[in-house]
Amino acid sequence: MTLLVVVLVSVYLLFAWYFFKIWLRFFERDTEMTLEERRLSWVVLFIGTLAWPLVVPISYLTLLEKKLKNQEASSGSDKVVDISDDSDMNDSKHWTVHSYN
Repeated sequence: MTLLVVVLVSVYLLFAWYFFKIWLRFFERDTEMTLEERRLSWVVLFIGTLAWPLVVPISYLTLLEKKLKNQEASSGSDKVVDISDDSDMNDSKHWTVHSYN
């Protein structure tokens, strides 16, 4: 039982360190934050790191939902265009465009 607890705590801490490093890089890239926004971001960074078992799945589901909405929005406007070469024997070219929804 003690070994299981040690393994679980170790995995938790490894993932926490991993997510902290990634999120800290994003945090450092943002150069347009005010001092108050930076302070709040540090708080959010620490809370997010400690609560990563909740934050990561929720964030993933949010990104997945946005991606699905974007795919649905773009699939409605996509049209397949078929350009056919309707050449006759006199070498004059006539192009026909067919649009399919």
